[in-house]
Order: sequence, then structure tokens, then C-alpha cells
Amino acid sequence: FEESVMGHLFTNAPAKVMPLAEYLTRFQPAQVRPPGTVPAYSNFGTALAGLIVANVTGMPFEDYVERYLFEPLGMRSSTFREPWGPQRRDAIDPELEARISRGYRRQDGAFLAGDFEFIGSIGPAGALSTTAQDMARWMLVHLQEGELDGMRILEADTARRMQQRHHGLDPELPGMAHGFIEGRVHGWRSIGHGGGTVHFLSDMQMFPELGFGVFISTNTAGGQAVLRGFVRTLVERHFEAGPDPIPRSPLAEPDHDSGRYAGAYLSSRYNHSTLERMLNFPILQVESVAPGRLAVSGFGATQRYHQVAADTFRDLETGTVLRFVADDRGRSVRVLHSGVPVMVFDRVGPLGNPRVLLSVLAACLLVLLCVPVGAWLRRGDPPLQTDVERWSSGLAVATAVTWLGFAALLALGLMSLAGDLGNFFYAIPNGWIYTALAVGLIGAVLTVLSALLLIPVWGGGDWSLWRRLRHSGVVAACVVTLLLLREFNAIGFNLMP
Repeated sequence: FEESVMGHLFTNAPAKVMPLAEYLTRFQPAQVRPPGTVPAYSNFGTALAGLIVANVTGMPFEDYVERYLFEPLGMRSSTFREPWGPQRRDAIDPELEARISRGYRRQDGAFLAGDFEFIGSIGPAGALSTTAQDMARWMLVHLQEGELDGMRILEADTARRMQQRHHGLDPELPGMAHGFIEGRVHGWRSIGHGGGTVHFLSDMQMFPELGFGVFISTNTAGGQAVLRGFVRTLVERHFEAGPDPIPRSPLAEPDHDSGRYAGAYLSSRYNHSTLERMLNFPILQVESVAPGRLAVSGFGATQRYHQVAADTFRDLETGTVLRFVADDRGRSVRVLHSGVPVMVFDRVGPLGNPRVLLSVLAACLLVLLCVPVGAWLRRGDPPLQTDVERWSSGLAVATAVTWLGFAALLALGLMSLAGDLGNFFYAIPNGWIYTALAVGLIGAVLTVLSALLLIPVWGGGDWSLWRRLRHSGVVAACVVTLLLLREFNAIGFNLMP
């Protein structure tokens, strides 16, 4: 499935929490690839698995988890329930609700408490409220193959199969187990899962070969700085290095043509069909800095990678591995990232790079800004022109102003969301964005009419060649603007699935 989160994944209004089946029906994202081909983690897919549990057992997901998992394991401080409104039965126990941590964001030098994040509509994908003590019991039951304190929730064979790898694109790099995501830390295979909401970030990693597990959770939007490297540092401190299949040391004689790896690589986990495509597009930018050395940006700070094997590079500080996949001509077309096996990164050229396309869009809008300014400056000196040329000129000015209005309204809509990440889930779309999209439809019609009027303009008239070329350039900028906005799903009300 495509990625789709804005405007529906979370809410801060308890009355908006839907039953699981209703949410999955209403907000089903587009399936953009055949199953089993390319990994692209999906919250929708995870929640769909929870709905299957409910349908097969005849019990609500929350009831089933409590009866068959939490109660037998003594996880008394864990629940998928929330303080939702009366439209959902059996909300969270008030005693547990009183113990739930608040989430915080940093603003103006202080930490501000955020709203409660309701995830119950897609509960199986991330609505769990729990404690570190309960998560320790959860990790122990998996490390002990389904049994804890004499209570068995999984047959040993089932537990082992759950931890086995079932999908991956490279046998030497992490892939996917059943519900768990593989990793490689200090040479040791890990299985676990991390995730985040507006204010909370959590990570759970288990090392079956070591009988060791780690759970960490933060309640601030800046918690990524705490999580980053925490598990790796802990494992490196307490355990010897494990049998990593990827070499740890740089090649003595690396490839001299590291430039063939350079370029932009777009994540497989991005939106295809809604306006979210314009706002969220994870890209790895790879640059060659020396033979066998790459600089890679896309996950915060730029990281330095050294070649350790053919088409394989390692960050010597974090241990993260990149493996490049080449086509028949030897050109790198894909990056496999050991830190995020839930997605791949495919090379994109300028026409497939959202950053480049947005830059072109900005350039077109700058050209269009000159149109009304020029018309204003020439208002006292009307040129010699036919009626068709006058209509065409006026229409071009109106079209340019319409597209500038669209851009201004969209910018105002996005600026009104700035300052709190939660707004991109709770308050999108807003009135500014709705109005911008309505104006965009008008701009599309005016652009088509302007393009059609080029035919009589070039068929004859009083304009000079230079005036016709200048006018055609303006119309071309309008057409390119329309095509780019259509590429980003900004023509029409393509707001959510």
C-alpha cells in the first residue's frame, strides 16, 4: 500500500475515533505494487491484520489481546483502549487513564503538554499504552519461545516461526520476520519494532541469540535524539561483537568509480494518490566524496560511508550498511538500507525527484509573478493588438494571478499548521487548503483556455515576434505549473484516500 497518514491517522478528538472496520473501509490507501515485491511498511496493513484477528475470533481486537495475551502474562498496565467517546464501547479503565504519561513538545524555550493522541481508529497499528515493566514481560515471553512463569501463550514451534525471516531482498541484510523487523547490531541479529506518534517515540529490540532485549520510550517530539544509537551503545558495552556477514573494515583498494552510486533515491514508502505526495517524500541523497567513500543525507545529519565490499558501504560509527543494486548496465538503481528494511530506495532522475519538481514549480511561480507586475507597469501604454490578442493577454494575466493565489492560499494553509506536528494529523485539511484547491481548479480551466488561444495568436495579428514569444513563455509557465500540480495531486480535492 501507499503511505497515507495526514488528516486521519491520529486525532485529538475522542468523538472522531472510529471502529476499526469503519476506518479501514473509509481510509483504504491505494495498492501501488503487487504483494511480496517491494517492502513498504503500512500502518493500514498492520491494522488490517488486527481486523482479521477480530473477524476470525468473533471478538473485538482489544478484548482478544487482553484475554489471551495481557492477562495470562500479567501485563496489567497495558491496554489498546483509549478515553474515546460514547461512539466506542468499553473505553480505557479510568485507573489506567490516570497513569498515562502526557506528551510534550518544545516551544519558546519550554515544554508544552500536548493533546491526547487517539489512535484507536487504527488501534492494532499503534494504540498500545504500556509500561517498561510490562514490555519486559512481553520480550521475555518471546525470548523464551512463548512461555513465561509457567504460562504458555504460543507453542514453541509457533514462537520460533514467528521470529524467522519470511521476506527480504538480500540474504546478508535485515528483512522482515512475522510482525517483527530484523536488524543487525554489533554483529548480532535483532528482531523488534519501533514507532512514533506526534509526541511519543518507542523502540523494542530483542536478540534471541543473546537472550537479551531492550525497550525504550520517550514522551517528547525530540525523543529521536535519545533513541538514536541507544540500543547499539548498550549492546556494544555488554557483549562481544557477533558474526556479522558484512565486513566491518573498509576495503584497502576500493572502487575508483564511486560516482556511479551518486544520485537521489526515493523511498518506496511514500504517497501516490493524494496531496500528501507534495509534503512527504523521503529521499536518500548520495554523493561521492572520494574513491570508496560516500556522503549520504536523508535521515537527519549527513553520514559518511566507506566501501567494505562490492557495491556495499558501511557507516563505521553506527554500523549501518548500504548495499547498491545495479541494473544490467552496471548502473546503481536501488539502495538497500540495513537500518530500515521496511522500505527500499529507488533511483530517480530529475523528472522523478519531488525536490527538483518543486524547485521547477517555484521557478514557474516566480515567472508568473512577473506577469501582473509587468501588466501594471504597462497600464498607461496599451500596445497595438487585435481583439484576440487582447483577450489572450488578459486571460494570461488572470491565469497567472490565479496560480499565484493558489500558491499563497496553500502556503497560508500550511503555515497555519506550523509549530505543532500534530496539526498535520489533526487539522489538515483546513479552510485555506480547501480554498486553494478550489482556486486550483479555476487555474486549470484558465490554463487550458490560454493554451488554446495560442493558436489564433500565432495565426496572425499585430503583436511582434518578441511579444508572441514572451506571451507563449507565460502560457508555457502556466501549463508547466498545471502539470506539476497534477503530478502532486493538487488539482482537485485529493486530500485523503
